[in-house]
Amino acid sequence: MSIFDTTLHIPAEAGLFDAGSSRALHRVSLPMVARPSWRMVVVAVLAAAIAVAALCVGIAFILSALRHGDNPVTILVGLVCVMTMIMPAGVALTLCFDLRRGSCLTIDGTGLHDTRLSEALPWTAVAEAEILTTGAGPCAVRLILREEGASRFNPCRPGGWSAAWRERRRERIVALLLLERRPYVLAQTIVALAARAGVHVGPSVAPFRGF
Repeated sequence: MSIFDTTLHIPAEAGLFDAGSSRALHRVSLPMVARPSWRMVVVAVLAAAIAVAALCVGIAFILSALRHGDNPVTILVGLVCVMTMIMPAGVALTLCFDLRRGSCLTIDGTGLHDTRLSEALPWTAVAEAEILTTGAGPCAVRLILREEGASRFNPCRPGGWSAAWRERRRERIVALLLLERRPYVLAQTIVALAARAGVHVGPSVAPFRGF
């Protein structure tokens, strides 16, 4: 396969075609560009609403406890509510930044460009690749680079949750959720092109391996 090829065949999703059918391969066009989907807007709004609600409830509990001298447990509950808003607030802010970037992910025969990581990764810079999958299907692709580099890991990005919280300077997590292209198609395209370039592709693994 040449890096200038504009088409690629990947395995079709299970259940779409019979195993022995000639249509068991799915044809995709290159370069593949994945932009934010309308689902990203919905999740961002819901996450922001949950964060605001948790913050308001927490502040209400704390103010009530301070004003009336209630049991310290009330203050503790308020603090827990305030802490609860951190993750959904992070998700909302992350998705808002992703929406502003337009195209999040571009994949072709030379490599991939993930604007969320602010990084272009040629396949020659990648040593290993593996799909991170849940019961609902692929959520991200983990790339192990040949050399260390500055990491921009964001645990608040859906799909980025699949990474270990500690920083790994040779690791990049390419999140596949909430984009206009199906996560399965994106994941299979990435590993197929990586394999063609000589990258070792490991089996699909559970998201939180390595904790």
